[in-house]
Amino acid sequence: MLGTEIRLVVLDDGSKDETAAEASRAIKQDGSIGYQWAAGPTRRENLVRAMIAADTPYVGWMDADLATSLDQLHELVSLCVRYDIVTGSRYLPSSVTQRSLHRMLISRSYNGLVRALFGSKVRDHWCGFKIFDRAALISITEHIGVGVPDRMMFWDAQMWVCAQRLGLRILEFPVHWREGDKTALRVYTELPMMRYTFQYWASGKWRRVNNTASDPSARLSRTSSLGRAARAEKT
Repeated sequence: MLGTEIRLVVLDDGSKDETAAEASRAIKQDGSIGYQWAAGPTRRENLVRAMIAADTPYVGWMDADLATSLDQLHELVSLCVRYDIVTGSRYLPSSVTQRSLHRMLISRSYNGLVRALFGSKVRDHWCGFKIFDRAALISITEHIGVGVPDRMMFWDAQMWVCAQRLGLRILEFPVHWREGDKTALRVYTELPMMRYTFQYWASGKWRRVNNTASDPSARLSRTSSLGRAARAEKT
């Protein structure tokens, strides 16, 4: 369907349910599916460790609850060869987003805070529908590290801030997104992340990030091409 080889890896984030058993059954039916159990400090840190350890040129993830329509997977994969990072966005003019009002307000407010504090041009820092050039992702982790417990989901925002300061080629494209019943967005559980956000801003470390990736093979661009709704408006 996608015209390219894709390997699906189930990242089991230290679950205590039947995820391992279900993954085992799927692997018996399709040997190309992988399974990896992880119990790192946070879900995002587990994802990042798994992606930088992969042996493929491109890596990415999507929410297991299929909040973003699978119909858009082809578009995500087809765009990755022209950009270092491609992400779906719930907050572009052509996006279609279904979520509760209070969670929408929390999400938009925090996205606005990140743009105000760090000068980010990204509209949606947390959409769980992303694909990376793995070399670019490795370069980002050289700057922001891996395995920071209190960072939690701020990893996404920190990644975007770093990527823009490195001059990576970035694209946001509009998606159809539907909120799941078990969304991870909770104000009281994200307080450590909020504290980390302000500490990171106050430290000024983000200002010192520049295009000095140590990996000479990293396919980086010094001209950021942050594409928002332009593509959607042309179609």
